Amino acid sequence: MKAWAVAWDWKNIFIVYRKRWDSEDFSLPKGHQENWETLEETALRETQEETGILGEILWKIDSINYSYIEDWISYDCEVHFYALKIIKREKKTAIDDVTEVLSYPLDKVYNQLSYKTDKQVLKKREKEFLNK
Repeated sequence: MKAWAVAWDWKNIFIVYRKRWDSEDFSLPKGHQENWETLEETALRETQEETGILGEILWKIDSINYSYIEDWISYDCEVHFYALKIIKREKKTAIDDVTEVLSYPLDKVYNQLSYKTDKQVLKKREKEFLNK
């Protein structure tokens, strides 16, 4: 299982940009659940590691299931999305694979995100983000 987080400061959604030698992407902070963690703890930890944002979970946005193939092996994946309120933001991230942390207003973030699932989850709960 994975947990993804949508961190926002009531105006902007924070996303991560990863540039690798063979690809690049813009996505919501995410990561794999450790055996000892709840999904909420995973979302908080991964967000802090990838963005430097210490957050507080406000509500569960959605969960999705999908499959992918890597090295000829098929994997089923369950992902849980949470909305986070930002409590504190550090300038430095804890991991090296994040090139930059960016923020965009909700109406502009859709054009930046690389993955359809990220866009769909935000769109599904857009009114709640705008009304908070």
